[in-house]
Amino acid sequence: MFPSDVRDKFSLSKLLAVLLCSAGVAMISWSDLTVFHQHSHVPWGTAFALLGSLCYAIYLVMLKRKARSETALSFPMFFGFVGLFNALLLWPGFFVVHYTKVESFRLPNNTDWGFLTLNGIVGTTLSELLWLWGCFLATSLLATLSLSLTIPLTMAADFLIDKVQYDWRFYCGSVPVFLSFVIVAFLSNSDDPDYDPALAFLTRCRQMLSAAEPTVGVSGRGGVRRSAVARQPVSVAKQQQRQRRQQHQQQHRKLTRNNQIAPAAVNPTDGSVQSA
Repeated sequence: MFPSDVRDKFSLSKLLAVLLCSAGVAMISWSDLTVFHQHSHVPWGTAFALLGSLCYAIYLVMLKRKARSETALSFPMFFGFVGLFNALLLWPGFFVVHYTKVESFRLPNNTDWGFLTLNGIVGTTLSELLWLWGCFLATSLLATLSLSLTIPLTMAADFLIDKVQYDWRFYCGSVPVFLSFVIVAFLSNSDDPDYDPALAFLTRCRQMLSAAEPTVGVSGRGGVRRSAVARQPVSVAKQQQRQRRQQHQQQHRKLTRNNQIAPAAVNPTDGSVQSA
């Protein structure tokens, strides 16, 4: 909607890559989704996750709209205000979910404080800083698709470390996720910003289908049907008429040289030989 540079332009190939990534993420999530086997309705957590994804997309698009490059944004001030707003606006939610019995709240112990601090430094601040920096260095679409790689990578870590077993849908869904990231990375770093292989392929197919269509005759005067040769461009018709005239002239010179016919004139209109 708001491309920050020429690499962020919309194209059919990028749209297909996003749809391919979405299909892969859906297949991976389907392989690990066990809550639907216990509930017949969509849980609130899934609805809130989708709402959060929508808000995150709006945040990213508007951020790239206001700040065109990394020099137009102060990262320490930006993340400082993000933390300030979270501290001022989100902490009342603890009391709401606690007194409504949705989720009980308790103060963390020393071990929990250590993990929370480590997660806040590495998992939130550092990762968000590197991701936002990469977003400005590359494109917003490429940075967003890179976030989807956390799903198959996390499940791969579970498979290698915790020996968690997944079915075939996990492996089949990981392929389009990685493939879509590679496609968008290739398109974003292409020398031609207007390069759209999917659109070029569809245009080529349409041209091939148009060339394969049979030629339909057109009726002229007296009901005589004119072929495609009669509808050729004027330059081609003139060239053919000139060749026929030259052939008639060569034939006339040959006959005159052999004294087989009387001197004759060549009709300049159609090149035919006329006796004197």
